[in-house]
Amino acid sequence: MANQQPRAYFTDELNRYYVEHGRAMPEEVIGILNKNIMVLSPREKELLVKFVIPRREQIKQALRNSYLHSSANKYVWQKHLVKHAHTIIGQMVAEVMIENEVPIADSGRAKAREPLKRAGVREETSLPGEKAVEPGTKVTTECLPTAEGPGTQEKPTFTREPLQTDTSTLRISTKTPSHLFPEEPVLESPERLYRRRSRKRTALLMASGFLLGVAIIMLIIGLVVQRKEAVREQVYMGKEQPFLLEIASPQPNQIFNTSKIGVSGRTEPDCEVVIRVENTGVEMTCKSGREGDFSVEVVLEEGKNLIKVTARKDEVSVDSSVSCQYEMDFATYKSLCRSIDFDLLNLNPDAYKGQKYTATGGVVQIEDKEGLTTISLNVTKGKYGFWYDTIHVTYKGSIAAGKNSVITIYGEVVGAFSTVSSSGRPIVIPWVEAKFVEVVKS
Repeated sequence: MANQQPRAYFTDELNRYYVEHGRAMPEEVIGILNKNIMVLSPREKELLVKFVIPRREQIKQALRNSYLHSSANKYVWQKHLVKHAHTIIGQMVAEVMIENEVPIADSGRAKAREPLKRAGVREETSLPGEKAVEPGTKVTTECLPTAEGPGTQEKPTFTREPLQTDTSTLRISTKTPSHLFPEEPVLESPERLYRRRSRKRTALLMASGFLLGVAIIMLIIGLVVQRKEAVREQVYMGKEQPFLLEIASPQPNQIFNTSKIGVSGRTEPDCEVVIRVENTGVEMTCKSGREGDFSVEVVLEEGKNLIKVTARKDEVSVDSSVSCQYEMDFATYKSLCRSIDFDLLNLNPDAYKGQKYTATGGVVQIEDKEGLTTISLNVTKGKYGFWYDTIHVTYKGSIAAGKNSVITIYGEVVGAFSTVSSSGRPIVIPWVEAKFVEVVKS
């Protein structure tokens, strides 16, 4: 510290007392105690307010113990007090010496004051034994002007005046117990104080981030567990699949010209897969591979077929289905059709319902309406080339034929069809839905 005063006798005694108790006085504090309060720099005043004033009673207690139990003669303390009475520690020593000069009787008071008189101190206050120091007062020193030169000295005057709110003045702390040894002041530079606060803020941010991370992880774990429970409940309720099941072939509403097709897809590995054709009721079973793929051949019925696929694993099953259509090619369909005697067919058309049927006949009437062709066809040929025995034929599509044309149909028997004869009499005739039509004579 700049302009630091040489260490005084009393600060040496105080530091020795601290060292005996395992502590050491900071040099900055020693420099402040050796100075007059009026000449302190702003930095020294700040240290005085922060570290010295709160421990003033403790420092006085240390001085009191040294004064009472020191091996040095009390006259030595009085001698040095004259020289250092204008300093902060000199003020404390004066208070300690006054407080511990206890008069025995009125006749002995003058003797008790004698050391101070020899020191040239003019006393304007009474001894502590006569009148206690009132709370809310302070003790200050007033230095008389002196001329420099040999044999000159400063004579302090002790006065009592109310405490001021100015932080530059000394304030006696009554909160700190005087019997406790004063703790060593911690003097930090602004840079060190900033680093310490920065470390605290960093530690606080890291702790907050850690706690936030733990909270987020716990929240995610909770959501995952909740999701699994919801999936498990939805499996039993049939609302959601617990694992993948895809049907790659056939595609929805795909049309095939052959009855035997392959059903393939993907699911979980090592699953039991059951493929069922609902139209025929035939089931096929297989096992999914390491990648979860499966493939089975099934036989379709003509027309629309519904295929249901079920995958089972760990007592949990997943279902999926797809529709496709089997349409025979003309050669195959033609080979499956057969002729039926008209009298038998006309007697009970419903008895032949669903059977493949073929017939050749003459067109009596034909009408094409919105892609649906309706034909009245006579299927029995007479001796003179005339056709009779009428059936009702429907065909999805258009035909390049007209009245009196000769055609051959290939289709299925639908059943009976109600109509009216040429004489206006209601009649019932066989009804055939043609799949293929050949024009023999237009």
